[in-house]
Amino acid sequence: MIAYYHRVWGVLLLGWLSLYMVRVGLSPLLVPIMDEFHLTYSQAGILSGAVFWAYAVMQIPSGYLGDKWGHRRFLLVGTLSWAILCFLTSLVTAFAALILVRLLTGMAQGTYFGNDRPLVACSTPRDKMARGQGISVIGMGIGMGLGILCAGRIAEVWGWRWVFVLYSIPSLLAFTFIWKVIQEPPRDERTSQVSFVRFSRVVADPRLLLLCLSHFAVMYAFWVLGAWAPTIFMEIGVSSTGYSGLYSSVLGFVGVPALLLSGSLSDRLRRTPQGCYTPVLLSISLMAVLTMAMGVALDLGCGPLWFSLLLLFTGAATWSFFPPFYALLAEAVPPEILGTTFGIANTWGFLASLVAPWITGLLKDMTNGFSWGFYACAVVMVIGITSSALASRMPSRITAA
Repeated sequence: MIAYYHRVWGVLLLGWLSLYMVRVGLSPLLVPIMDEFHLTYSQAGILSGAVFWAYAVMQIPSGYLGDKWGHRRFLLVGTLSWAILCFLTSLVTAFAALILVRLLTGMAQGTYFGNDRPLVACSTPRDKMARGQGISVIGMGIGMGLGILCAGRIAEVWGWRWVFVLYSIPSLLAFTFIWKVIQEPPRDERTSQVSFVRFSRVVADPRLLLLCLSHFAVMYAFWVLGAWAPTIFMEIGVSSTGYSGLYSSVLGFVGVPALLLSGSLSDRLRRTPQGCYTPVLLSISLMAVLTMAMGVALDLGCGPLWFSLLLLFTGAATWSFFPPFYALLAEAVPPEILGTTFGIANTWGFLASLVAPWITGLLKDMTNGFSWGFYACAVVMVIGITSSALASRMPSRITAA
């Protein structure tokens, strides 16, 4: 018989798969959308980041309210809402309307992280925490890979609008399975209340703030790649949106082995002095080196094959950050404020997604190349390394009182 926590992992994996297909499906379509709406690169960067503005704003309230009223409820509302909004994206005929529907999509998707991570934490045995946090987000990698790969091909055959028609279907399936399988963790009267004192402790805790800053750094690089990789491939010699999506999809698919290996390693290291900080620091350090290498490679005129190899290794380093990071958050606070904690952490992370695509597009407009966007990534990674190292020297847990 399949354990309940395994079913939780599987269903939430499907939710992440559908979320990321909807989120990244826009990336391979930027070129045809830029042509149709006559956009500059910086405008396309704003469009690419639009979904994250509302997503980031929703993190804290959805996690906080999920702690009070139930996490399952927010997952159901969110998945159904972004499925409908994904379909509506296919109907827009103006740039302003496209921005609006992507903002609303981000608002719907913003209900997910702060409520699915606590469900994993509450249902998973402690000695499997990093593994469970990693396996349940494999859907991010699969969804990113499929989302980028299929979007380019669908756009070539039927046009970019059909991408959003078809991508609404997995989201409806995710809604159905969450409704059928997920149960709200039992809570007593004490844990059904989230006080302002507890909330303020999460917001003000220096260790959590430093961890959140490292999350910001990782997400900055992640969404430079997620937003612009298909366009970069077309600029360095790939002839079509279909093939650019094929090359770029490696960023998502490499997340599957990376998350599995990182989760298992992190669980083994959790009893060592540095614990989960070791894989966190290793992943960010590798990202710093690799993003710098990507900038140099573009300046030297590398072809699609070399850039795809760099994308593969950078993606593996990026995905490896998440299982130990989520495990550190899950063990840092009492269960009754998990949603609030994850919501705050993800808000910090996705502040990067608001600016990374735009800054990279702006640097492209200014320099006529993408290399400076990756040099900027390397600088941000150094900030992430520093904040993670400082966090590792601080107390490991805050109290609920």
